[in-house]
Amino acid sequence: MDSFTQQSLRWTIRAVVVAVIAGVLPPAGSRAGACAAAQSGVQAPEKVASSSATVREHLAKGQALAQQGELARAEAEYQQALAADPSSGEAHFGIAELRVEQHRIPEAADELRKAIQLEPGFAPAYAELAEILIARGQSGQARGLLETAVRLDARDWHSRYRLAAILMDAGQPARATELLNQVIRMKPDFLPAQEEIGLAMLRRGDLAGAAKVADGLLGANPQAVEGHRLMALVLWRKRDLESSLAECAVVLGIEPDSVPVMMLQALELWQLNRRKESRQIFARAAKADPRLASSLYICRLVYCDADDINAVEDFLRKNRGVFLPPPQP
Repeated sequence: MDSFTQQSLRWTIRAVVVAVIAGVLPPAGSRAGACAAAQSGVQAPEKVASSSATVREHLAKGQALAQQGELARAEAEYQQALAADPSSGEAHFGIAELRVEQHRIPEAADELRKAIQLEPGFAPAYAELAEILIARGQSGQARGLLETAVRLDARDWHSRYRLAAILMDAGQPARATELLNQVIRMKPDFLPAQEEIGLAMLRRGDLAGAAKVADGLLGANPQAVEGHRLMALVLWRKRDLESSLAECAVVLGIEPDSVPVMMLQALELWQLNRRKESRQIFARAAKADPRLASSLYICRLVYCDADDINAVEDFLRKNRGVFLPPPQP
């Protein structure tokens, strides 16, 4: 993200917090109690157990209140957890979730860094800090965090997917594909991973392989936006512009604000000499996502061959005015 997708980040960070509280990940007390004992010397076992139970109770209450939209009360519970155990990375993680809900993203990042500093083995904090860095366009820094998250948590399919996308852009398709196949085994209904494998084939020039992946996605679900999006790119690479435009229309019927598909649609209309329609759609896409000022954006999206790159650069050059700021009064 992305001009940043708050909803996606909230979904991810909340899902992990629920897992922590529910005990799917190692419980807070097992690590928090150990840290507290290390800081304050030898404690009586019953005191450590009591402290751990108190921390877990406040974390559970904080998460429940956050889900109800009671953010101030949720934060009070997380602060009480920190009062009981200042080394609780989970408490800082919970506060980070609240900061995301409040659209206070820099503060969320700070809380996640505190969680990592306090509990270096707490995988979710690395994963969610990486999400924020990706949203800021700092994929290089996010990569190291995702590598750590994947190493610490063998069950974290989402971080594997994110890392695969970064590796694909970094020109490491072999490891990216390996990670994507792991994601598919762990989460077979997560269609974006299959779409990414199709895009990797497209990048290698394997149009038949990419088309096969798209057909598989659409065969399983005719409304799968991932299948239509991939097929639109395959058809464009085959120079079948009309058929590709039809696939774009299906995608935009499902996801009207899909900027990459609007961009592809505008390019194809331009190539078909439907210039007015092209400029209208391109202007709408550019308004939604200023990064379109760079030809690298569309080139990365469609994994261009030499002819495609020329078409994209020519299109962007002739429509440069879309990006110019309005004249000063």
